[in-house]
Amino acid sequence: MTIDHQRMYRDIVVKLAKIDKSQDALSKELEISRSTIWRLSKSKEISTNNFFKIIEWIDQGFERYLIGYVNPSNKSKYL
Repeated sequence: MTIDHQRMYRDIVVKLAKIDKSQDALSKELEISRSTIWRLSKSKEISTNNFFKIIEWIDQGFERYLIGYVNPSNKSKYL
């Protein structure tokens, strides 16, 4: 199982555009470094703590960003 960095980055960019906020403002709000967002854009790993901060802000389930995740309740894959 791996993180879909590009999907997460796209979702961040879309939400920021909808609320007219910059990536710098987001990094301050979430108390993450600006480089964390850059790392997502380049498909590089981020910390688990930052992953969950971003997931909470995006307001999506974590499984949306996991490649190869199998939901134990219905055995379907999220790709």
